Parts: sequence; C-alpha cells; structure tokens
Amino acid sequence: MQSIIGLLPDRKRTDICGLHGGSAALFLARTAAGLCRSVCCIVPSDEQLEPLAQDIGLFTGLPVLVYPSFEIPPYTPLAPDPATVALRLATLYQLQEQTGPAIVLVSIEALQRRILPHRSSTVMPSWSWPAKRPTGTS
Repeated sequence: MQSIIGLLPDRKRTDICGLHGGSAALFLARTAAGLCRSVCCIVPSDEQLEPLAQDIGLFTGLPVLVYPSFEIPPYTPLAPDPATVALRLATLYQLQEQTGPAIVLVSIEALQRRILPHRSSTVMPSWSWPAKRPTGTS
C-alpha cells in the first residue's frame, strides 16, 4: 500500500480500483494523510457513501465530506429532499473553506449534475431599471 501511495505525488489523477470492504477506507485515509492534500473518491452509487464514510472515520481524524446525488431524475417535476440539498450545500461550502486535507466521497450520479462555478459571486448579473418618464409631459 505504501508503494502505491509513494507513486501518487507525481500524478494529478490516478484510478485505483478493486479494493473491497474496509481496504478502500484504509487506503483513502492513508493516502490523504501521506500526501497531506485532499482526496476525492468516486463510488458507483449513493448507497456506498455513508458506510464508506463511517469506515474512513475509523482510520483517520481528517474530515470526510459526503456529496450525495439528488436521487431523482433531472427533469422530473419533483423537488429534491431538503436534507439532501442541505448536505450538498454544506459539502460545497466546506470544500471552499477547507484549509487542510479532507476526503471527499461522491457518487457518479452526483458528479453528473452541474453546479455554479467556484468563482461565481452572484446568480444574476446586476442591472438597474430605466427611469420612468412622467406621462403627459413633453
């Protein structure tokens, strides 16, 4: 495991697969601690997020940020669960404010949804209404 972690600093992106059970949690914990930077783990489904987050908590004291999907198709006329929306917003906020390494867990479905860019300060551009002319004047 240490030999694989030793190879990671030279690469920006590395795909590692085939870890089962607690081995994935142990590897993520050691990788984040060994590299002293944040690590992102992409899992196939939302059902794997919470068990993996709990397992990682056994191996490290680093923050574990969970970014779930909305669990509804994109164009369905349903509102997402408020707890899920709150967790997604909290995770994005913590990522922005985080100063040390963290472990981010995200499902493939959650990655497919677009979000506002990091540098976006406002949702709508600022503009003002044109001044109205009084009626009946020339």
